[in-house]
Amino acid sequence: MTQEESMLTVRDILEGYESGLYTGGETVSRSIDALVGSHERDQLWRSLPNWVRQGIDKVLNRFSIGDEMVTFGHADPRVVHDELVELKRWREANPG
Repeated sequence: MTQEESMLTVRDILEGYESGLYTGGETVSRSIDALVGSHERDQLWRSLPNWVRQGIDKVLNRFSIGDEMVTFGHADPRVVHDELVELKRWREANPG
C-alpha cells in the first residue's frame, strides 16, 4: 500500500466513523488492518487520532503471541496471528 493509499484508507475509515458507518471498535479494527497492510506505517500511525491509537494499543496489549485467532472464515487465522505479532513488535519498538 502506498503512502497515498494509506492516507486515503485512514480518511475513509474516519469518515465512516463520523457518519455512523463504523463504531469505535470497528474503527480501531479497520485501522489495525490499514497498519498491517501499510509500507508507510509510521506516517499512517501519526495520522490517526489519539483515541484510535489508544484503542489499537489496548488491543495489542491484550494480544499474546500464544493466543489462538478466530476469524470465522474471513481470513487465515495463522496469517492474522502473524500480522498481529509483527504489528505488536513494531509498536514495542516504536512507542509514541
